[in-house]
Formats: sequence, C-alpha cells, structure tokens
Amino acid sequence: MSAEKRPPGVMLYFAETRPLLALMNNAERGQLFAAILDYAEYDVEPVLGDRLAAAWPFIKGKIDRDAEMYRKKCEKSAEAINARWKKNGKKG
Repeated sequence: MSAEKRPPGVMLYFAETRPLLALMNNAERGQLFAAILDYAEYDVEPVLGDRLAAAWPFIKGKIDRDAEMYRKKCEKSAEAINARWKKNGKKG
C-alpha cells in the first residue's frame, strides 16, 4: 500500500483486543503493540513468538480490512472533489 493511502492510525477493537491482552504478560503486550504499529505504518511483518504468532493473523486481518476501507474512502473523496471541480469548471 502506498504511503499516501495509509490511514493515520490504527483501530484497536475492544471485543478482539481485550481478550488477547488478558492472556499476555506486559512484555508480550508491548511486543504486540509495537508489531501492530510497525505493520500498520510500514508494512513490516513481525517476527513473533508462538503465543503472539497465533494471534497475529486475526489482528493483521483487522488492520488490512481497515486500511482498505480507508483507501476506498480516500478514493471516493478524491472522485467527489474531481467531479466538483469539473462541474464548476464547465460553468465558468
């Protein structure tokens, strides 16, 4: 995904995140949080231990889904802006 289409952040959903965090110690939580940020911002696939690696596909799926929704929203907004400019340009 190109840098200009990346969301400015990442969503952490209570229903999915809290149960995972409850199973982890603080070091694992920190590692997971860093992995989430690195993947969402830079597309860096994390190297995680067994316990975290088991949870990663679910987290990655949410990040990818949200990023795709953001990309589509940006495209739709750009199309609306271009249509407005074309419409206003034809009147003048």
